[in-house]
Amino acid sequence: MDAQQFLAEFGHIVNAPGGVAKLRELVLQLAVQGRLINALTTTESSNVLLAEVRAIKAKLVAEKKLSREKPFPEISKPEIDAKSPSHWEWIRFGEIWQLLSGRDLEPGQYNDSKNGIPYITGASNIENGVININRWTDSPLVVSTVGDLLITCKGTIGKTAFNNIGEVHIARQIMAISEFFRKN
Repeated sequence: MDAQQFLAEFGHIVNAPGGVAKLRELVLQLAVQGRLINALTTTESSNVLLAEVRAIKAKLVAEKKLSREKPFPEISKPEIDAKSPSHWEWIRFGEIWQLLSGRDLEPGQYNDSKNGIPYITGASNIENGVININRWTDSPLVVSTVGDLLITCKGTIGKTAFNNIGEVHIARQIMAISEFFRKN
């Protein structure tokens, strides 16, 4: 199916039972496979970029800004999708991201008078990808920064929003996927 035929059939696809869900699933699958964009025309290969990221991580570990981890296992051939673009570099999640687990605060540690940084407690703070703030804290323990992906992981699971606010304390109902190399 080419783009013109797809657009001509779009109404039928959307109106079919489960059509919108299937369309979303297709778009997500194509995005994950890298098939929605053209390959970048750059002289720098992905393994050079990955080497730079690893060097930044090693520096942060040496400065004790990140804790030392066990080496990640090599990625085996069965784990690699044969249809993936040839310019992709395969790595383990933890090689370039951190998963931050939130932590609850005691009632005396937060306020509703805008003192301190925002305190995001759970799914009630995330609506349609937007973060709603109704509490603040001047004693943060687990801090997410701009660009982190916040995910609800307890109670209502799966709500997401990108942190576009700045520093926010996250409660235990929230996890943040954070690029460690932005934190240097």
